[in-house]
Amino acid sequence: MYFKLPPRFAYAIAISVRFLQNVLKDLEYLSDLRKFEKFSYLELLKRLTNLIIIRAIAMAESLESRGFNLDKRIKILRKPTSIDWLLLTISASILVLSLFRF
Repeated sequence: MYFKLPPRFAYAIAISVRFLQNVLKDLEYLSDLRKFEKFSYLELLKRLTNLIIIRAIAMAESLESRGFNLDKRIKILRKPTSIDWLLLTISASILVLSLFRF
């Protein structure tokens, strides 16, 4: 909302960034487990998908139980400065470079 994004998009980005950290931890745990159990990559994908679904349901229940209201707006917002735009540009470029690294 700081950069005048629609609230649904801003919340989706914020939640997905947090959710991605948990998924990466789960993937690390599953790949460590794979060394001991010797299951296939398809089985790894199935287990990761199950964990992602469980985490998504838990996050939705948590938001609902806390009374999350997407229509609630922040009344006072400061305008982005040039430093904010610079940090956004640098962050986006690092993201793009990290994607091309693999």
